[in-house]
Amino acid sequence: MKDISARKVMSVLTAAGLAACLCGGAARAEVKKIEATYFTLDYETDAGWTFDEKKDLKDSQKASTLRIRIPSAADPKRSDALVDVKANIENQSNFRRYLEQFGFDPYEYAEKRSYTLVPLGGVDCLVKEDSSRINYLARVEGAGETIQISADSKEKLEDVRTLLKGLQFKVTDAGKKDGPWYWNGTPYASAEHSAEVGSVTLNSKHVPIDPIIIRSVIGGNRIWSDGTRAYILSNACKLAEYALDGGKLVKKADIELGDKANYQTMTVTDDGAVWLGGVGRGACHIKDGAVEKIKGPRELVMHPSGTWGLERSCRKGAEMKKYEIAADGTVATVDFPLAEIDSMVNAYLRIDANHIYVSGREAGSKTTALFVYDHGGKLEKILREPAQNSMGGVFFAGETANGFVALPLQSTVILWDKEGNPIGRLNDVKKLYDSPTTGVAANEDGVLLPGGGLLTLTRRERADKSTYELVVFRVDGF
Repeated sequence: MKDISARKVMSVLTAAGLAACLCGGAARAEVKKIEATYFTLDYETDAGWTFDEKKDLKDSQKASTLRIRIPSAADPKRSDALVDVKANIENQSNFRRYLEQFGFDPYEYAEKRSYTLVPLGGVDCLVKEDSSRINYLARVEGAGETIQISADSKEKLEDVRTLLKGLQFKVTDAGKKDGPWYWNGTPYASAEHSAEVGSVTLNSKHVPIDPIIIRSVIGGNRIWSDGTRAYILSNACKLAEYALDGGKLVKKADIELGDKANYQTMTVTDDGAVWLGGVGRGACHIKDGAVEKIKGPRELVMHPSGTWGLERSCRKGAEMKKYEIAADGTVATVDFPLAEIDSMVNAYLRIDANHIYVSGREAGSKTTALFVYDHGGKLEKILREPAQNSMGGVFFAGETANGFVALPLQSTVILWDKEGNPIGRLNDVKKLYDSPTTGVAANEDGVLLPGGGLLTLTRRERADKSTYELVVFRVDGF
């Protein structure tokens, strides 16, 4: 995106102001005009609005963006008011994502027309407002244009409203049509696939979820299965039990987590209990439908016995805490340093019957590795990237009959042998999963099945771009 020309920022006087000058009266405020491909903005300079023409004003055939602010008198680097204006020529995907982020229900918006739209700059906008922030959102289908305005100010919201009166969008109906909404779209489907990873042949098969899980956010999606039962945590806030029957996951029951649920970790222990953890909500224990808060740990990951667990959200291995949890819910906290891990930011953590798996970085390293410990915290192996930048984040790691497997961010799958030597990695997502678009595999989680095979939980966009779904594949060949 190129910088907009300085010639498009013009100083003008209002007609009333010019007349006042000619008649000797008091001059009105100077008005400046910003003209971009997809909007214009007239604003009075007396209010203190300012921007950097090179950094804050951008223009191209695909988008026009502006950041304009009123600097704080006490500290000019801070802002008393800040406004971002964005007009993008794009498909409908971002608009529909923003719609949900702002708390609007897509069906109520598109089918029932339940929300009041406010005219702004020649377009009708949804508005989300509180005491210090205003968000405007609009989609002009015929133009293929998404419009978003966000404004922040604790004391100058009236100045913001005055500023936005001078905003005018340039909208040209080009006859474009948005893709279908998710309720009218075609559910995700995939053929069977086979792919070579080093000396290993992996075979994958789509495992449909009934009913489908749509509009999934990135993160907060987890899966567990023992081969007949399964649990899926979706969108960080919804938990359901499933039956794995005939190559299909069929929902048996929803488990109520509350209105403000936000969980990032899930463990199912040998007694059938489900443990969830999240930074904001803390940890909870679910057994026979009863949800019990666990005091102390936050992003808790449990040992299969259900008697102890570790904290995922610490920043360094040396800060790791072990939580010993008694039958009555009493928690004892014990230092459990994993000294070899220098950085655990956004780490993956899992405990199985034999090992502890933690992703992170060694001191002085910029690459991600998988650290494998015994249950006493003694380092057993470091599983390293088979190629530079091939791992990134990790979403699942475990031990197979022939070695170790990981579902990373930058590759579809990585395999190591029993000694921790790389067998290979699969980079092309289309070789193992159908993918309408290129890019990373969108791995979310995985679970090794007792009889062999791996269920992978992924986030995939439908071919018609009507929504994203959580999609499960069964991968065999390990």
